[in-house]
Amino acid sequence: MAGHKAGPAKLQHSVKVPQFYKTAANIAKRVTEERCSLKELVFNANKHLNIQGLYALIIKTFHHEDTLDRLIKKSKILKERKVDPWLIRILITELLFGKQSLSGDSKPVQAVLSYHQMFLAELKGTEKAGPHKLDSYQKRDSKPRYIRVNTLALKVCAAVEIFRDEGWKQVDYNRKAEDYASFLHRVASLAEDEFIQDMHIKELFIFPSKTEFYNHPLYLEGSITLQDKASCLASWLLNPLPGSMVLDMCAAPGMKTTHLAARMKNRGTLYAVDIVENRYKTLCKQVAKHGATCVKTLCMDAFKLDAEQCPGVQYILVDPTCSGSGAVVPPVAKRDEPCSVSRLQSLTRLQAKMLRFALTKFPDVQRVVYSTCSINSEENEGVVEEALASVNTDASNPVFQVVDDKLKNKWFHHGSQDFGCGSKCIYAKSDVDLTTGFFIAVLERVWPNEKTTVTSETEENEHKKRKKHKKNVV
Repeated sequence: MAGHKAGPAKLQHSVKVPQFYKTAANIAKRVTEERCSLKELVFNANKHLNIQGLYALIIKTFHHEDTLDRLIKKSKILKERKVDPWLIRILITELLFGKQSLSGDSKPVQAVLSYHQMFLAELKGTEKAGPHKLDSYQKRDSKPRYIRVNTLALKVCAAVEIFRDEGWKQVDYNRKAEDYASFLHRVASLAEDEFIQDMHIKELFIFPSKTEFYNHPLYLEGSITLQDKASCLASWLLNPLPGSMVLDMCAAPGMKTTHLAARMKNRGTLYAVDIVENRYKTLCKQVAKHGATCVKTLCMDAFKLDAEQCPGVQYILVDPTCSGSGAVVPPVAKRDEPCSVSRLQSLTRLQAKMLRFALTKFPDVQRVVYSTCSINSEENEGVVEEALASVNTDASNPVFQVVDDKLKNKWFHHGSQDFGCGSKCIYAKSDVDLTTGFFIAVLERVWPNEKTTVTSETEENEHKKRKKHKKNVV
């Protein structure tokens, strides 16, 4: 067009507009023209998208209504392009007052981008363009939302693209180089439309607090599951290799079980046991939903298992019933209240019995992970030390030791120095790690030519020896 200074490049008509923007435009139009409820339209009809980001973008669009009308009139973009007026408003809002970028190469997106400099010039001196910050997200004190990609059904890279298309912005950072403190700070400061890949577990994504996924198609079909990072760490640290034989002694409801199956790539056999019928049914549903075909479920007392029923077991997850003291952060006034002594004694007896059983009843076992959602040392380091003391002093049993060579320096909290194994056990603390309170101990079998005890001074040497015996482990 003669005299037009912002002439756009030739546009691609075949590229679709991201669904996030189309949905935002449709909702904004209905709210304005049909007097529909914004919250109802967003939260009821669009839960498959980033509903919080969607809501915020539409609010911003309404907030800048006068500015948008002025920019649209000045640019004549609606007269020169056959595009939806509300879609143009949404895109301009995103470009100037939201992410300050637009996704895709669709015709409407490229049309708005072609006027970017003109929009900025028009805004200069009247309204400062920049990212919009919501204090409610900067100051929130609840932990973020974790989702685990079920890699049996969906590749991690494909999941990233799906969330991006829905309007989420992935936070870029160097997973290998970033220190843990910086990572936690970035997680705590996630904006309403951002998500980040976990620095330890690549299939784990982290979203802002209270993000809803219960009606998301990926969740409904089993391609993602809602699982706290601390819970994922237990399966991740057990790390069974594809083709191995694995036992999950207290498997229901099945989140750790399906994660183990994914780590195994559905190759090998994973025995998943639970004695309570209703919990067992839930376990079976989860296994089926997530396509974990390597899992063999057993509804029985774990203490009645033997090596004939579960032949060749090499890896065992022991996640027994516990006090759950780490599951919810109690009010400050109640944090120091002691748990019932009789309750703890009953739990620790059961927990120690189960750990001893795992370490002694399966002749091929090489690695055992013991985990609880408790922050009581009696259920954690105390149980580990008690079990090891009884197992390692019996010459007829294999010898095990607690190891900690997975997270290296990228973790803050370990066990109490009051216990010999404390420095090698892992604690997740809700107020720092932004997860559920959790405890994990990784126990590995000691081969005949390895030492039966490991001190902090000899840890590196023992680590090298364990690597030499890797073939024996698998």
